[in-house]
Amino acid sequence: MAKDTTKDAGKKAGAQDKKAARKKAPAAGSAANFLETAVRAACRKAAREQGMELNHFLQKAIETYLLDHGNLDDDLKGRITAKRQIIDTAVDKAREIDAKGGFDENFILNVMKAVTTDSATGKVYETAIGGAVNDDKAPRRQSLNQQLGRVIKTAVGAKAKRNEKGKPARAQVAGEAISSYTLLEKTA
Repeated sequence: MAKDTTKDAGKKAGAQDKKAARKKAPAAGSAANFLETAVRAACRKAAREQGMELNHFLQKAIETYLLDHGNLDDDLKGRITAKRQIIDTAVDKAREIDAKGGFDENFILNVMKAVTTDSATGKVYETAIGGAVNDDKAPRRQSLNQQLGRVIKTAVGAKAKRNEKGKPARAQVAGEAISSYTLLEKTA
């Protein structure tokens, strides 16, 4: 008996349509999920114009509102301000190093070293993470470092280098502000 390929083809097309829709829609846990499609598109455009990724743009907008109008305790205000300052510093440093021809696959590590070894910005970083620069157990270190990696990559128009399996290539280090990071390459 012959197999009904029409039914299978229809299922496959439906699955491809769902997959394409998921790629266009924000992740269920993302801040952009609750926004109307046209508002999300406007935010994405504004983020691109500022050289930012969408989630960082939205985070900064919300934090700005809360800093200006919210009832935040001084500790939280200090951490948010420090985090924003270290992100801005990292973006500026990334662009500066890149402009001088210093881009290589270890760019995220190089920028993080430049930012955190400076005594003034190192102290700001420590305030933002709630611990010492190379403290693996600092409470907000991992989430800030992940965000720093993304904004550094975006700031210079880079993309994740891929390994032989097509996955982002990563490196690990010890005794640094970051313990692992994605290797980068310039986009064409």
